[in-house]
Amino acid sequence: MKKKLICILIFANCILVFAQKNYNPPQVDERVELMSIVFRLAGADEYSTSTIPLYVNEIDNHFEKYKKHSLIEFTKKLREKDRISFDAVVDLAISLKVKNNKIEFNKYINIETLDDRWDKDSIPKYIKLLNNFYKKTKFHNFFISNKKTYSVTEKNFAKNVTDEIDFDWFEQFFKKLPAKDFNIIIHLNGWHNYGPKVIYEDGSEEFYAIMSSDKADKDGFPTFEYKYGRYDNTLIHEICHSFCDSYISEYADQLLPQATIFYNLYRDQLTNMYCVNPYDYLGEIFVRACVLQYQKDHNRYNKYDLKNEVYSGFLWLPQLLDALEKYAKDTNYTTFNDFMPEILNLQNSLNPQELYREIAKITDANIENGNDSVDYNLDHISLHFSLPVLFENDTISRYFYIQPKMDFTKKDNWNNDATELTFFVKLEPDTQYRIFIPYATFEDVKKRFYLKNDYVLVFKTRKK
Repeated sequence: MKKKLICILIFANCILVFAQKNYNPPQVDERVELMSIVFRLAGADEYSTSTIPLYVNEIDNHFEKYKKHSLIEFTKKLREKDRISFDAVVDLAISLKVKNNKIEFNKYINIETLDDRWDKDSIPKYIKLLNNFYKKTKFHNFFISNKKTYSVTEKNFAKNVTDEIDFDWFEQFFKKLPAKDFNIIIHLNGWHNYGPKVIYEDGSEEFYAIMSSDKADKDGFPTFEYKYGRYDNTLIHEICHSFCDSYISEYADQLLPQATIFYNLYRDQLTNMYCVNPYDYLGEIFVRACVLQYQKDHNRYNKYDLKNEVYSGFLWLPQLLDALEKYAKDTNYTTFNDFMPEILNLQNSLNPQELYREIAKITDANIENGNDSVDYNLDHISLHFSLPVLFENDTISRYFYIQPKMDFTKKDNWNNDATELTFFVKLEPDTQYRIFIPYATFEDVKKRFYLKNDYVLVFKTRKK
């Protein structure tokens, strides 16, 4: 009995720590699951995960017969007309209220702050159809029937993610907390993570981190043990979104002209990361810098993370991170917002094209890319770099991805200024070769950047 009482007190104390700092324990939220399932039925890829089979089978079995419901048809039209997807879906979900088996828009929330993709005039009709769907499908019964899955999910997330995070850091760094709660929501039917917030009529804010799960344990329940990445980094990222987005919004007009130039230098890479415009780019570079600062403050910082982020398109992230470190050590700033003019001045003082030119790339080789009549007696391949690069050993070519395999005949050779690498090979006749060199194979001599991009050399040797 005494042991049981101690466990209860420890659990109660954990909840109290969360409550004192406005951070609620992680939970699965009925509103988010409802909207997620609606968009799954409407064919939204981002809400059609199959990574938790135990749960999605329950969804498909229960809701398959409701795919033709008028709500689903209306949702499809809104997706096509207004591109409602991704975070816009959860943005409406967290603005809803479920009470007495009825869905309504929370009257205390300012509807004008809802994601712009939602046509505000369509909301009354949408909620009316949502209510019909909610009752007709007996959604609440479905939600209750999956309580065990939700409970295990919440416990696993707390154990492997929230217990690893220093929540005090956010208040210390940003020097503020949301006036209302900070909610950590796990959704089980989506691929992506989001950091939305709701703004009430009185101007107060409530923050959210909406987190996905990408794998199940042996029993089929969502698990959040990291192997190739850290879920706590992802949660930190989404929490920082809730803090940073309002600062960016206030200074957007002054930040966007220069941010647009930075964005356009890496448009293709950024778009592939769902960063589809310069405004999104600002949000992502700010948040990434904050996550790296969190890592620095907790002795988890890895310089390779920064170089990977630069490769992804966040070109002035090193300068922004230096600025944040200065801010973190300076006690003269009352809030993060007080530091925003310095960040604005920093961004606008940089030369995007000049920074871009400082990153080395492989320009070409002694073999023309795509050549299909290369002399098989050629005994070497030379790669030319736009700038000097750093090399750790004299057999770096052995780490390239080469198909089919080549025989190397002797050690690699670099020219004096480290802008040309020659490796010596034996080529076979009538053979097509593909050499793939990942961007992270080389870095500049000051160890600031990886290569600008991957390099692929494809050629074919002629017949005997």
